[in-house]
Amino acid sequence: MTSTTFPRPSQDASAGGAARLVPSERLTALPTYVFAWLDELKASARARGAELIDLGMGNPDQPTPPAIIAAIGAAYSDPGSHAYPPFRGTERFRSAVARFMSRRFGVTVDADREILCLSGAKEGIAQTTMAFADAGTMSIVPDIHYPVHARATGLVGGTIHFIPLRRERGFLPDLGAIPAHVLRDARLLVLNYPHNPTGAVAPLELYEEAVALCRKHDILLISDLAYSEITFDGTVAPSVLQVSGAKDVTLEFHSFSKTFNMAGSRIGFAVGGPSLIDALHAVRTNMGYGTPMAIQAGAAFALDHHAELVQPVVARYQSRRDFVTAAFHSLGWASEPPRGSMFVWLPIPEGFGAQEWTKHLIDRADVVVTPGNAFGPGGERFFRVSLIAEPRVVARAVDRLRRAGIRYELAKQPPPPPIVCRVSTAPQHDYRSRMARHVHPVSANQEDKVADDRNPAEQDAMLDPEDVNSEPAGAERTTSPDPNDEIPVPIAMSPAEIDERAQAVEAMGGTSPAQPEDDRRNKA
Repeated sequence: MTSTTFPRPSQDASAGGAARLVPSERLTALPTYVFAWLDELKASARARGAELIDLGMGNPDQPTPPAIIAAIGAAYSDPGSHAYPPFRGTERFRSAVARFMSRRFGVTVDADREILCLSGAKEGIAQTTMAFADAGTMSIVPDIHYPVHARATGLVGGTIHFIPLRRERGFLPDLGAIPAHVLRDARLLVLNYPHNPTGAVAPLELYEEAVALCRKHDILLISDLAYSEITFDGTVAPSVLQVSGAKDVTLEFHSFSKTFNMAGSRIGFAVGGPSLIDALHAVRTNMGYGTPMAIQAGAAFALDHHAELVQPVVARYQSRRDFVTAAFHSLGWASEPPRGSMFVWLPIPEGFGAQEWTKHLIDRADVVVTPGNAFGPGGERFFRVSLIAEPRVVARAVDRLRRAGIRYELAKQPPPPPIVCRVSTAPQHDYRSRMARHVHPVSANQEDKVADDRNPAEQDAMLDPEDVNSEPAGAERTTSPDPNDEIPVPIAMSPAEIDERAQAVEAMGGTSPAQPEDDRRNKA
């Protein structure tokens, strides 16, 4: 673990001439924003005539569901929605949030005092940092993180202590290894699960440990739960607010951008103890007015119809995850499929840094991925592939990489096992029982057929007997409702098989309307 202080640039001592207007030292002292570097790299490649396939973007490629759009339109037809919105959010929106938290996590929150509407979770996290950190304070942040988790502290003049996320620990932090002097000085601890970019999902036990730590040392826990609903293979992401006493030290952030394809609507919410919500509210009232009331009406509708709206979104991402994982395995990558988020996190071959690798793929194959160091120093040996491309686009990208001779050789590692999973019908907030029935991998030397080729009896026979016997009443094993899941995902695919798989997925309706994959903006 290392503590990193954002450096201060030296003063320009030049005199005479016109007055120079320059950005603040806190802004200019921030590390290079890798996404800006990547935009320049792509622009340069296009200037030389390259037709890029961009697998690096984090911007959802699907439209907002029509029912949500209709709810927004209906609300905006009321002239009353044209005024400045209430600072805390409309009563309708806050009540929908309270119902969602109860139904999804089994958590009771006060709609008037423990909920705050936000213009996106990212803004809320930055404003929370402004509310609780300043020059001379320390924030504890994983060394693989969404950029705002660390940069907001730099903008207020604070210090970052990075805690490592390592593959062998499932990209979960070891909170017990944080030095005592760091805990004495820290004001913030940031956690983000399901994790962008690794796709890791935290168990409730991690939150129990984090809450105890923060209560002991008077640290605010920022929990970024933007991907709470995008999980796979029966995995269910918990809320830290399921932990007793968490409200005293926690602000939890939720987003509509990925779950409901509402990235352009800029809406989210924070949930936490009244005094913590009040502090965030104070910052927001000094900076703006909030999200338009019509957008809040659409978001309230989305939360109240969560179950039916989220299911097809998750099914699409899971199908794409399976396809991307298998496609890159055909080039030598044998990484385990992520259990959450909309990204696949892959290691970089020896001899490259993160940005070197990204440039290499653009130069050799006109394929764009996101360098792992865009997400902090712990990402230097990785790159991120987003699940925003249709299978036929991924197939084209993989074919380009293959023709360019790009592979990741793992001679001593076995291929990843096929996925066999059960999805429980237990209530969603019953996290422990659901996590006890997550993915059960099958070793490659047991079977050479994928799970989809087996009948239910054969699949049950390959599950752990103790797990089968522990199935509670009312639970059952099901397959995903998405028709794409009926198409087997081979463990290793030839170019012809990749193309055939992509065509089959599209033929069964698992793709989005055709959109130009090269011109969408690169979003983190």
